[in-house]
Amino acid sequence: MPRPLLSSRAAYRSAGRPWYVLQHRWKAVFVFGILSVCSLLAFCPELVDIGKSDTPHRTEYPFASDSRKDGKSRSDEETSALGHGVRRQGVEVYNPLEKMDVMLLRGVGPRYRGVSKNASAMEHPDPTSGLQLLLDAMRDAGNWSSRVPEVPAGTTCEAWLTENDKFNYSRDFSAEPIKVGSLEVTVWRGCPVGCVFSATTEAVDGNMIDGRGASELRIARTMESVTNYPTYRVDDAHSAGFSVVMTTDLNSDVPVGYFSWAEYDIMAPPEVKDGPSPAVAFISNCAARTFRLEAIERFQSLGVAVDSYGACRRNKPPGAAKHKTLPRYKFCLAFENSIEEDYVTEKYFQCLVAGSVPVVIGAPNIDDFGPAPGSHLHIASVNDIDAVAQRITQLMESEEEYDRMLRWKRDGPSDQFLALVDMAAVHSSCRLCIFLATRLREQEEKDHGGGGFGWRPCRCRERTESGEEVTVYHLYVRERGRFEFESVFLQSGALTQLALKMAVLKVFSAKGHVPVWKKERPRILARSNVLRVYSIYPVWATQRAALYEGAALTTDEQVTAFVEAKPCGKLEVIFV
Repeated sequence: MPRPLLSSRAAYRSAGRPWYVLQHRWKAVFVFGILSVCSLLAFCPELVDIGKSDTPHRTEYPFASDSRKDGKSRSDEETSALGHGVRRQGVEVYNPLEKMDVMLLRGVGPRYRGVSKNASAMEHPDPTSGLQLLLDAMRDAGNWSSRVPEVPAGTTCEAWLTENDKFNYSRDFSAEPIKVGSLEVTVWRGCPVGCVFSATTEAVDGNMIDGRGASELRIARTMESVTNYPTYRVDDAHSAGFSVVMTTDLNSDVPVGYFSWAEYDIMAPPEVKDGPSPAVAFISNCAARTFRLEAIERFQSLGVAVDSYGACRRNKPPGAAKHKTLPRYKFCLAFENSIEEDYVTEKYFQCLVAGSVPVVIGAPNIDDFGPAPGSHLHIASVNDIDAVAQRITQLMESEEEYDRMLRWKRDGPSDQFLALVDMAAVHSSCRLCIFLATRLREQEEKDHGGGGFGWRPCRCRERTESGEEVTVYHLYVRERGRFEFESVFLQSGALTQLALKMAVLKVFSAKGHVPVWKKERPRILARSNVLRVYSIYPVWATQRAALYEGAALTTDEQVTAFVEAKPCGKLEVIFV
């Protein structure tokens, strides 16, 4: 008969065994557990990943002596980076997470755990000391805020950080431009980085041509509806191996919208509305998987006449010039062939140019694309057709209400609309090159040592004229559509949305900054030289997140969280 499991002191006593046998068994289990953990640390360092940030893993320091692979002696910065800080101008910038990184060295050959003040001691590490160092590093990470360096005498934090956060990148993109493999052959002059598209067989920074080397960064680009071409959906394309996705989806890496100041004279004044019917339509794809043809038929049955010049439901002679015909009608049917977010094509923007009220079947978020609130009518589903037809009838009977929908033509569009369309002031191909160049620089920074609070101090302590001690934080900010960043500084105690906005305006105004859209907007919308901030957001936020979904730093809490969590954080600003 098997022995019963004895799990308590009383059970051991009733079985005639001393209770301390149980005590010693638990000690044995505890010691065995400690030895197991140490063994894992000693032989399976890939299982340990403590203290990492949410950014991609950076290149570690694959060395275990005071000599580099190239035979040269290590600099003070390289040696001190082995777990006990980086020394710059007499100020030690302590980085406990650096210590954890060094304990988890990865590379060819032996894997080292543990670190000492002498890097050569890593050749024969003690697993127990490695475990202790790991625990110490975790403890130190919890006291991060107390490790802010003090500015050296005779200088200021801003001057010291400007110098010590500086990074000399290995690639000059004006001399060595971004190269994109593409069937189009174009040199994008005027782009803030060198930007060349060609069908070259040489190595490129990104590739749009099928069949090229699998190791090259792949780019998917289309302006078609992803409803009809689902392989271009952002998540699906990324899963299929495309590193960069360019579609009309504002969540794509580099959006390619139909909107543009250069393409459409959006602010052209309305013409006299002398069309014979309330609404006009140009629809040629009769097989679209939407209810747009049903909507036309229903409108006409409800007494809202539609003059149709396209191939579908045509009731007018063919051959009419669209740009001359649309302005004559009060309502313009902007019926897309797909219903999906951000898929807003020329059908909508041509209505705006014509000064006609768009009646939309298409993007569920069409309000995000409107020049002003209440400037279009939206048929979200078949159930809305009757209500929209009734609204058209009401507007035909009230000139005052109708004119209100076109007031933006006189007063100017909303800042939200300006912020959207201004994105296209820089061509999507140029924005792709900016995206790739930014990614390359960020990777170079990570390879060098992981960013701020390591080889960069990114903040320091100083005393104000009143004697108060403050921490000064270093941020990098650029305008959307530009490449280079400007230094912006914020002080502890003033990590607010207003302080950030004022600091950005101060820096850019002092440099006489000209917004990227200045030469692209209609003159009536570009006369002012006063910079106004619309949005400030993390540089890698998508445009949908930056414009509509909360990535912008709009509250004091968001600003504080970003500044304290992102050393030398990079931001983009949209000026309107």
